[in-house]
Amino acid sequence: MRLSITYLALSFLATEVLAALSAGPFESVFFYYAYRIDTLAGSASLGIAKGCPGSGPKGVCYFDEFVKWIQQSKYPWTGQTSVGQNLDPDVDATAQELRTSGTEGTSSRCSNKYDFNKVFPEIYPEGTSPSYQEVMRTLVKSIQAQRSALGDDKLTSQLDKARRAFGLTYEARIGDMTNGLINDVNRTLQKNGITWTCETFEQELLNGYTVQMIDTKATIDAHPELKGSDLETAIMDTIEDYDHAKSAGRSHYFIIVALQAYQNLLQGPCTSA
Repeated sequence: MRLSITYLALSFLATEVLAALSAGPFESVFFYYAYRIDTLAGSASLGIAKGCPGSGPKGVCYFDEFVKWIQQSKYPWTGQTSVGQNLDPDVDATAQELRTSGTEGTSSRCSNKYDFNKVFPEIYPEGTSPSYQEVMRTLVKSIQAQRSALGDDKLTSQLDKARRAFGLTYEARIGDMTNGLINDVNRTLQKNGITWTCETFEQELLNGYTVQMIDTKATIDAHPELKGSDLETAIMDTIEDYDHAKSAGRSHYFIIVALQAYQNLLQGPCTSA
């Protein structure tokens, strides 16, 4: 399933669309809620973050403990959030703390760079290198299994927050791809001696962020010399080939397609992943 070229075209030429967004903090919160749901499964647990030295009830890891545990050893996190002993933290506020707390470039700021062998030690033991898509699929599969075993009515809060964190991850990943597309198109413009900037409008996303998006009609109206030119063709070729050409967006595209499918599973009735 191809991403909407119209959606991507709306974003081309913008200089900083979604620049403030990063999937990492939302992913960390999603991982935590997948873990929390897994801890409710008893013997049916898939062992998410097994070995995490939790100080919560029945050895459950609190949020900060969990996030510190799954970080890559070369990117330790020594900071903290205000979540404390809350086993049901707010998705948006917690992700924002991960994004901004501590000092950038030091271990006090969470890098959100995970060791997938610690996320699923029994499924992906040391020495294996699962892809991002594979790990996300396994996390969604775990949630779907527990939904089937326990029923959605027993997981209301955790499931709702897992869904929101996943949705925000998906949106931020689209932003990552859009930024790659913008960079490539801007390079095309620069190579052709173009120095003007595009016309934009504000759009609010699911996560409450307001971002600048390209106003395609206003931009073309302001620069009629583009229509029918080789430059217009070069720009549209960049956009239309972005999901399979050797570009910054290629890897993001495959991730987004996978996340889109997994999000549909989470949002819908319980089915296998």
